[in-house]
Amino acid sequence: MITINFKINPATIETMKAKGPSIVKILTTRISILMQQLVSYVQVTKLSGQIVTPRSGRLRGSVHALPTTIEATKIIGTVESSGSVAFYGHVFENDGQSDFQIRSVKARALRFISGGETIFAKVVNHKAQIARPFMRPSQDENATKIVAELNAAVNGVINGE
Repeated sequence: MITINFKINPATIETMKAKGPSIVKILTTRISILMQQLVSYVQVTKLSGQIVTPRSGRLRGSVHALPTTIEATKIIGTVESSGSVAFYGHVFENDGQSDFQIRSVKARALRFISGGETIFAKVVNHKAQIARPFMRPSQDENATKIVAELNAAVNGVINGE
């Protein structure tokens, strides 16, 4: 989460009160745009082979921005991923919790190829996935830019630009 706090003097507070609706409108619009830019950043710089090698593109396609919302004194922009068909994305982001077993359910055995040989097994022990986060680092890498653009938007409204 990125939090922005403004250090302002009393005269600026009065100006902000007078221009409050304009500031909220510009921030809401700007946050929506910045969240779309963050979506593109995650898809292009993290999920196109740099962090996670794409097989189907489902995880990359699952990254999307939610509508910007206003809750009390907060304007909230959100980017999420790993929903629906890309449910496995959270494993890359947070890592697998522990080793687990894969058991055959619909057939008498699992079939896979390892080292050029076809192998059949009733149970396979799978090691926990090592974390390869792509959302948190993207937010951290873009935080300075996001804060700067939102500050510029507020200053533009206050200064009448």
